[in-house]
Amino acid sequence: MGSCPEDLKKDVNCSLCNDRLTEPKILKCFHTFCKPCIKRHAELIEDFNVFKCPKCNSLTPLPELDSVDNLKPSLLHSRMMKVLEFVESEKVCSVSGSHRSVSWHCFDCNRSLCDECEKNHSEFIRDHKLVSLVEIKEEDIELMLSRETNCVKHVDNIVELFCKDCQQNICMKCLKYNHDEHSTVNLSKYTAKNKAQLSKQLEELKELEQEMKKQVEVIEEETNESKANCEKAKNLVKERVREMIDMLQKNVQKLFKQIDECVERAERRQVKGHSVLDETRGAIEYMNQLIEKGVASEVIENKDMKKTCHTSVDRVVGVQSDVLFLANEELTKQVKSGLGVLRKVEKTDLRMCSINIYSHPIQGKKGKLIVTTKTKSGNLNDNPSDVIDVKITPLYKLKTFEKSVRMGKAEVEFVPKSAGQLTVEVQVNGNHVPNSPLTITVKAAQPPLVSSESERRRFLLLQEQMKI
Repeated sequence: MGSCPEDLKKDVNCSLCNDRLTEPKILKCFHTFCKPCIKRHAELIEDFNVFKCPKCNSLTPLPELDSVDNLKPSLLHSRMMKVLEFVESEKVCSVSGSHRSVSWHCFDCNRSLCDECEKNHSEFIRDHKLVSLVEIKEEDIELMLSRETNCVKHVDNIVELFCKDCQQNICMKCLKYNHDEHSTVNLSKYTAKNKAQLSKQLEELKELEQEMKKQVEVIEEETNESKANCEKAKNLVKERVREMIDMLQKNVQKLFKQIDECVERAERRQVKGHSVLDETRGAIEYMNQLIEKGVASEVIENKDMKKTCHTSVDRVVGVQSDVLFLANEELTKQVKSGLGVLRKVEKTDLRMCSINIYSHPIQGKKGKLIVTTKTKSGNLNDNPSDVIDVKITPLYKLKTFEKSVRMGKAEVEFVPKSAGQLTVEVQVNGNHVPNSPLTITVKAAQPPLVSSESERRRFLLLQEQMKI
């Protein structure tokens, strides 16, 4: 907050109307705007009037538009405006109204004086603070800003005391006539005490600001990651749609081919029918000629002509089958049910992940460890996108190694070939979890009780085979 006139103009400028503040009001977020601007820009959200701060987007509830009057006025901005108005205004001598050439201002009397009145003033009152108005300096403006306001009841007096009983600033006249039996304190001392309290709160707010800044950075990072995941989800949906369209188009082509084959068969049957009909008509015509004009030898030769004729109704009729398309109702239901569903998953917090060894490995026997992924709140996290990678080295010391992932847990079962140490590395989404890598010790298998030297040798041989 500057003290030169240009800085003051910026401090008392309303960013909504871009003009000097009119009846400045403080919002819930402590930003200050004109009372008329707040009324004019109030919004109706869910049947409730609110003012959305253009600087921080916080909402100040206004049950009624008239409730703008109930917002706390900014006395600080009002006082700065008064100082600015004084600096910019044309001044008239407060003692002699006929003198307009004002050169001085007395802060104690709160009066502007011409040169002649200033001489008389200084002659009788020597301890008042006077400043030259010919060229107002920055320190003069600072002095104006730092001076206490005048008493509401006794406008010529500056407030000097604070009445604890009435919780208000008062002047010496107020003390004498209205607050003589009240508990009062020196305003400067009381203000210093309150400033110390405000300074402490300011430091606490600064610490809170730093914490919030870190939280906002985390939120921004998570938001960007969420946007990337959403874009990835969109691409997966598009890819799935393309795959389904390709499959459907191939199925359509296959069905169309089958339908076309049915049409071709029907057309071939039609052509065949016409051919047999023409053949039959030819036979009829020949037989008519034979009956009318044929000689005995020709008639006798063709007496069984119908048998030698290849015409047959069966050849024409055959078996005709209709084509009917039966829709895949199950597929239709699945399509109607949608491509899939969106599932909200929390991000896995590496700090909350753990590695638990449930059975300490013994040479030749199954060992088991479980990796558990959890959210920041400590809940088991079944996030399908999590990549849980478990490595046990050296591999040549393992006989078997099996991993299964389900419900946010990775279960690993392994059988070590020999006694010694194994190193376990666990990474979730490419980052090591706490305690990774860790070392586990494989105990040697205890030899069974043997009754003969041959059995003992057999056991040792089995051990050697397991190491291979």
